[in-house]
Amino acid sequence: MKRIISKILIFIIVFCSFTAKIVMAEETNDIVVDGYSVDAGTIMKGYEFNITLNLKNVGSEDAKDVQIIIEPGSYYSKSYGRIIDTGKIIPANSSSVPIKFKLVYNGGEDTNFHFIVKYNGDKQTSNYVGINAIPDSKNNNPPSVDTNKVVPNLSFGDIEMPQVEAGEILKLDLSLKNLSSNQALNVIVKPLLGENTVFQVNKGNLVQKIEQLNSSKPFNMSYSFIVKKDAKADTYPITFKYTYENAFHDKFEDSETIYVKVNNISETKYVSLTIDNVKTSLNDIKARDIFEISFDVLNNGTETAENLTVNVDGGDFLICRSQDIKSITRIDAGKTYNVKFMFQSIANIESKNYPINIEIQYGKQRENVIKKKISVFISKEETAKGVPKVIISSYKVTPSIVKAGNNFDLEMSFLNTNSTKTVKNIKAFLTVDEKSSETGNIFMPVNSSNTFYIDEILPKESITKSITMCSVPDAKPKTYTITVNLEYEGSDGTAYTAQELVGITVEQNSQLRTGEIQLPPEAYLGQPFSISIDFYNTGKTKMSNLMIKTEGNFKVSKSSQYIGNFDIGSSDTYEVEIIPSSSGDLRGRIIFVYEDPKGNQEEVIRDFTLNVIDAPPMDPNFNGGEIQQEQSPKKLSRKTIIIVSVSSLVVLIALIIIVKKVRSRKKGFELDE
Repeated sequence: MKRIISKILIFIIVFCSFTAKIVMAEETNDIVVDGYSVDAGTIMKGYEFNITLNLKNVGSEDAKDVQIIIEPGSYYSKSYGRIIDTGKIIPANSSSVPIKFKLVYNGGEDTNFHFIVKYNGDKQTSNYVGINAIPDSKNNNPPSVDTNKVVPNLSFGDIEMPQVEAGEILKLDLSLKNLSSNQALNVIVKPLLGENTVFQVNKGNLVQKIEQLNSSKPFNMSYSFIVKKDAKADTYPITFKYTYENAFHDKFEDSETIYVKVNNISETKYVSLTIDNVKTSLNDIKARDIFEISFDVLNNGTETAENLTVNVDGGDFLICRSQDIKSITRIDAGKTYNVKFMFQSIANIESKNYPINIEIQYGKQRENVIKKKISVFISKEETAKGVPKVIISSYKVTPSIVKAGNNFDLEMSFLNTNSTKTVKNIKAFLTVDEKSSETGNIFMPVNSSNTFYIDEILPKESITKSITMCSVPDAKPKTYTITVNLEYEGSDGTAYTAQELVGITVEQNSQLRTGEIQLPPEAYLGQPFSISIDFYNTGKTKMSNLMIKTEGNFKVSKSSQYIGNFDIGSSDTYEVEIIPSSSGDLRGRIIFVYEDPKGNQEEVIRDFTLNVIDAPPMDPNFNGGEIQQEQSPKKLSRKTIIIVSVSSLVVLIALIIIVKKVRSRKKGFELDE
């Protein structure tokens, strides 16, 4: 029986093996080369030419991930390396897909181009086509080809400057690209760290090796460094050296430097302001033009700059049409604040550069100052058309920064810029486009209208007018623009109109209000008691760093309390426990300290007094139970005594009468018996 089973198993194994061989023999290739073409005639060593292979899918299903793999031999590709991806080729009855790429002939003896067509992951066919090439050994006059000119161009490209704190880990993720069409081989990349560098190797391999680098695919690499703890805040370089070869195995060497910004928070903090990125709204500024100047104020330091003012002065030739002073609450370290001013050049001006002086003050008392002079080129007015123009040559706001709800004076000088013609019947009226959500117009004239009238202004003369205005209490803190609308006539009666701009900077008052201090009627020596007070932000700005403290001739359980930011319309209650240390008058005060939006410190103080008496002595008979109080006899008034006496007499008489009647009745009963 065992022999029979063994024979059956041997038969099955032999049959299966035979069947498998038959399937493999029947396997066919779906992708075939259906012709090719070359765009060159006779090819010699070093020549670069285009070849087109026509691939055809003769199968019934899509061929995916089709690749042309160049086999080692007499030809190579500078752009693609050995592998050329062609994507997907769908089945086609008659048409084929042309695949075009460049080849370079190295002068080898075998002039056939050998390649593999690979698809669907594991299927492939070996192929070759003939090329009309002359081997270098058979060419008596080979062309002179300088292969050293075939240089790959390697670069990390544009990299945003990394930032790192001293003592922390710097991770650099880099992508090396080949920016040329020349293939790079055997690329070696290595960072050069000198003896005085602040960077130390953390982990990983410093040397990166790349077999080939084509323009189609960059190589990603990563480095990890530790920054020394004592590194000063500065910008430090890391130089990367790379060596590589071209397709002819000529060797090349290059380097590239990456800069890293290192911060050190342990260093002394400082403010460093610079003025940069100066721009004008007009490229070609001519006489009389109104233009905008903008620039960035950059804080390059490590500490926040606070309470800044920016002043500009264009001298006699450039007139500031906006408020010439702007306030900035703060600029954090490393941050930028953009500032804008409007200017107008005067009529009589030569074509040249004109200076604008910029001055920035900052600090608690604005004790720090930086200055910078910039210039703008103004072109001379080409042809005078004789049209009279009225402009505001200067204006002054008093005070320069207006508090919301307060009055201010606006003084303006109206200048006739024409050198020969008089203007007359000048009417100027002020308008403001922005409005308050609660009260309407931001600015309103005080005891006057918003209109000026000037009879005439002689050539090159100016007339000054002033008006008192009031800003609404709920105006937002910012710079507002007042439009001055001008209507006037020339000497010949021609009517003209114009507009000028005036800038008004408004700031809001911070306002902290309090309720009454809640006190007990009196206090006992050495016995604690509590006082409290309600407080409210009734202003239009948020308060910051609010601190409340209590001072006086007493002991306090907690002398201060930090509130921090206190928003508009907020309210809260402050309560503190006080322990009198002496009898008599107890005097103290509650102090509210906060900063307004400009960083100025404000104080609100509330005083209080209270009488302190000695604590009552303890009863020696006190046993912890209820205190028994004796009722002392009360004295009766005279009226009460009379009423009580008369009532008692009436009751006594009534008792006597009743007793007599009872006795007379008893005697009558005794006689009857």
